[in-house]
Amino acid sequence: LQASGDLRGALALAVRLVHDDTLQEAHYRRAMALHAALGEREDALALYERCRRLLGRELGLQPLPQTAALAEQIRRGAAPEAAAATPAAHHAFTPSPSPPPLPALQTLPNAPLVGRQALLAALLQSLSRQRLTLLRGEAGIGKSRLLQALAAAQPGTQLHAARVSDRRVPFAALVRWLRGRPLPPGLPDWVRAELARLLPECGVPPPPITTDAQRLRLFEAVRQAWQQAFAGTRVHVFDDWQFVDEASALWWSWWLGQGPAGAADGTAVLVAERPGQAGEEAAAVLRDALQAEASVPLEVPGLDADAVFDLVRALSGTAHPQRFAQRLWQATGGHALYALETLQHLLQTDVIRVDDRGQWHTPFDDATRDYHELPIAPTVQAAVLQRVQSLDEAARRLLEAASLTGDDFSLPVAAAASALGEWDAV
Repeated sequence: LQASGDLRGALALAVRLVHDDTLQEAHYRRAMALHAALGEREDALALYERCRRLLGRELGLQPLPQTAALAEQIRRGAAPEAAAATPAAHHAFTPSPSPPPLPALQTLPNAPLVGRQALLAALLQSLSRQRLTLLRGEAGIGKSRLLQALAAAQPGTQLHAARVSDRRVPFAALVRWLRGRPLPPGLPDWVRAELARLLPECGVPPPPITTDAQRLRLFEAVRQAWQQAFAGTRVHVFDDWQFVDEASALWWSWWLGQGPAGAADGTAVLVAERPGQAGEEAAAVLRDALQAEASVPLEVPGLDADAVFDLVRALSGTAHPQRFAQRLWQATGGHALYALETLQHLLQTDVIRVDDRGQWHTPFDDATRDYHELPIAPTVQAAVLQRVQSLDEAARRLLEAASLTGDDFSLPVAAAASALGEWDAV
């Protein structure tokens, strides 16, 4: 209708869109621009005020810069073109044999494992000699990447992970671990009935547990299901133990202590955690288990200078990046996440440019002595925030919504909480 010149008909549909989805800014901009193109300045500004109030009250947001700029343009009496009512992103819906490509965004490839060969060998040796091994390291130091390498090097390894949202929800971690593989079909009826307490797909659960004997019956049912579901597993890895809830930790401790009927049937157990961050009960359970097994924790250190050099050389395609790698190592202290986030920031801000052969270059290559000119943030947080601040307002809104939804992030939920349409969110 708009393209054919029927602005009034287009406005009627735009107003319907606003009515159907009162928290999507793109609809407001379209209707505002059409009102203004028809000379209805007051109606356009009233619509903007409605949008501003709703966003503030319902989502705690201010209008996007382009929405505020459109309102200011209308307030000054400059009627925008009616075509401007449609955000540029929506033109992608126009049928086209060759749609325009999305803008290129420099990203790092999968980072290779560097500087961890000795630690990986120590892990494999520990798993071959004792039942329980603990791996400790601060956030972002490279534990999960090391565990991925371990799984590749050790056939029959099963990775289990906890999440931040598990800590205050009883059995949340255990339920996720159980769903790591399909439950075997031949479980006894009583086992499936007990599992229904945790897994609704197993049927109607029995009455609530009121005695220790009933709790033990549940633990045994989970153990039997676990043993059959993970038959053939040689190493169970439990990552991010600091997020494990108390109930899951208690079952894990009981399972580990069952001897040949439990976790000692030829399998090894590896727990990875950030030191000092586990809940009181989960920390006590792990401490007791380590004492019982006389197990000494393995620590994950930062990368040394040689490892950072190997990392930069592998990623950059440059044969001799000694000065660049030395600067990166000094600035990041060998912290793996910080080093990678810094490189990502330098790529996305075009400080690092990639040529046709995939090799990296910076504006300082020819003149620098030690790459002190590189704009490196003083903390990991600052490096991440610098990347976030380079994004537009809509992208930052989406990230804020995603950070609040946490582990259960989904694009429709984040888009709705950001006052963005699905296409804008994509």
